[in-house]
This record gives sequence, C-alpha cells and structure tokens, in this order.
Amino acid sequence: MRLVWMALLLALSACVVTTRTQPITPISAPQPSPALTVNAQIGLPAYPGSRILQRDEERDGSSRVEFESADPLERIYGFFHNELSARGWQRTQLERKGPATKIEADYVRGGVRIEFKLDQQGRSERYKLEIEF
Repeated sequence: MRLVWMALLLALSACVVTTRTQPITPISAPQPSPALTVNAQIGLPAYPGSRILQRDEERDGSSRVEFESADPLERIYGFFHNELSARGWQRTQLERKGPATKIEADYVRGGVRIEFKLDQQGRSERYKLEIEF
C-alpha cells in the first residue's frame, strides 16, 4: 500500500497545473456626490450636519428648504450670512420676528436683491429656509 501512495505522489508531483488569469480591471472608487445646496443659483451649501427633509427650487432661482439641525437659530443664520457675504452679497436689512424663532434679511449683489427667511418651527430642531429673488 505504501508503494501505491509513493507512486501516486510521484505521479502527481510530475503534473504541471496551469491556470489562466484574467487581467485585473481596476475598480474606480465611487465619486462623492456634489455638495447639496439649498439654493443652486447662489450656490449656497446646506447647513453642515443638517438633514434635508424637503427642497424645492423655482425657475426664477427662488428656493424653499426644510431641514433639521440641533443647532440654535442664531448659529444657523450666522453660517448662511457668512456664506452669502463670501459670495459677494451685502445685507441691507435684518429683522428678527416672533419670540426669537424667525430671522428675515435682505441682501443685494450687482443690482440683484434676495429676501432671506429662516424660520425655526416652534422650539423644535426643524427649520424652513426661503430665498426669494
């Protein structure tokens, strides 16, 4: 029996096994999706860390966005004000309405005027942002 195993082992070691390999096609990494904007005409980005619930944009560039954030109204408005200012928009009017739950402002740039409205829905973490041209 030992002789049979030795003969089988010798026969198998003499065999040459060839395999065909297909060329490896590199898989490209998924590209990140473009940053979500709350207004495409201005290129205004969504508030960092917020969760967009609904977004509507009109033909004239106006937009309405509902989103959630745990941050306070003043901090969220500060972010959008800084973003608009960095894009060349100058604030001409600022008004706080309600018991510190709504901010309205007007901005101008190159003869174009927008109305900016940020409304916290009660004392919740839900906000509505409107930009009207």
